[in-house]
Amino acid sequence: MNIGDNAPSVYLDQVEEFADNFNGTPKQERNLSMFKDNYGRHVLGQMKSIYDHTADRVAKLEESLPEEAHVFTNEVRDRTDALETGRMDLDEFKRWLSNNAGPMLRRLREEHAAMVSAEDQAWTEVDMTPAEWQRAQARRSSALFKTGRALPRLTREVLDGTEFPEFH
Repeated sequence: MNIGDNAPSVYLDQVEEFADNFNGTPKQERNLSMFKDNYGRHVLGQMKSIYDHTADRVAKLEESLPEEAHVFTNEVRDRTDALETGRMDLDEFKRWLSNNAGPMLRRLREEHAAMVSAEDQAWTEVDMTPAEWQRAQARRSSALFKTGRALPRLTREVLDGTEFPEFH
């Protein structure tokens, strides 16, 4: 890995591999270890943030789906009651049912599928190491990572302890 003036932006797994094979002064090794640890904590923080957002989304869907189904069930009961008591004729009931039941059931199915998908995605990502997760994010958001701006640079100054990169 080039760590001179033209040091490229690095992924966490590259830093981990570099640290495993690095043979420098004790100060450089300590600074590299701090860089790697800070970088790892930063990526873990990103993972947690995305996982928390997904968990919130799943929780909101879990709360809203039964409520929406209950509201729809009550509306079907009201319409059925109106049909039975003569306040609505069969043609009106059919129109209401075709205009409302299909779309509502489709929406409930779609929301349930989205909830299951989000939950599966969150569990999949929890099972990754921070380095694996970062690479997966880079594959999904290649434009963000292509320029390298989303990644820190490992330079001689970092190893010497005169530069402290910010993690974005």
